[in-house]
Amino acid sequence: EVTEKMRAYLVDWLAELHFKFKMWQETLYVTVGIIDRFLALTHDLKKSDLQCLGITALHIAGKYEEIYPTELKNLLRVTDNAVTKE
Repeated sequence: EVTEKMRAYLVDWLAELHFKFKMWQETLYVTVGIIDRFLALTHDLKKSDLQCLGITALHIAGKYEEIYPTELKNLLRVTDNAVTKE
């Protein structure tokens, strides 16, 4: 089960990625909103899937908010192969 501390670490990590890829502030807000909505509905998410959730939410938010969203392959590269496209 995902704890508040784990969620906080995820949001901090995503904020670093957000800064690294020079995304708009709104993208980070939408990302956190997507994560929170998903976690509110899912109570059996594994700790190992949390990074995948974060990258997916950032990718979706980027497609929604950014003019030129960061490509998925670039987002996956920062996970050190912990998350794959599949």
